[in-house]
Amino acid sequence: MKFFQNKSIGLLILRVFLGGTFVFHGILKFKDMAGTKEFFTQIGFSSALAPLVAVIEVVAGLAMIFGVFTLYAGALLAIIMAVAAFKLKWGIPNVPFMQKYLLSEIDLSLLASAIAIMFTGPGKYSVMKYCKCHGTDGGECGICKIGGCEGANEGQDK
Repeated sequence: MKFFQNKSIGLLILRVFLGGTFVFHGILKFKDMAGTKEFFTQIGFSSALAPLVAVIEVVAGLAMIFGVFTLYAGALLAIIMAVAAFKLKWGIPNVPFMQKYLLSEIDLSLLASAIAIMFTGPGKYSVMKYCKCHGTDGGECGICKIGGCEGANEGQDK
């Protein structure tokens, strides 16, 4: 039963689901950028933010899937989901608390997942496993020099 107590497999499943969700939604934004820009305008944001959000969703989603830059990817995705949950769903006037919660529960789940990966790191099943400084040899690769290895050793099974 030790297999079912493997934190890194749990983190891998969470990362792939979270990242895949954002990649999918980012691609959908790109496929209908005119509609996405119009929606952003309708909810009170500049239409110029639409392509930026789409890029963040795709790039940060891929980072989550591969387990690189998860601290930064998680932070960016958490910001997007916090805005989606609290500005869009909780900001609806004259709606009872339970309905607001039901409208935002998926957004809040994605927000919590992004924050969880920020705190745990990617786990050992990530591209960072192949980074020279990920192990004990103390090397420093190009990814580490720009901060990509932050938390890479966290969340690993001992």
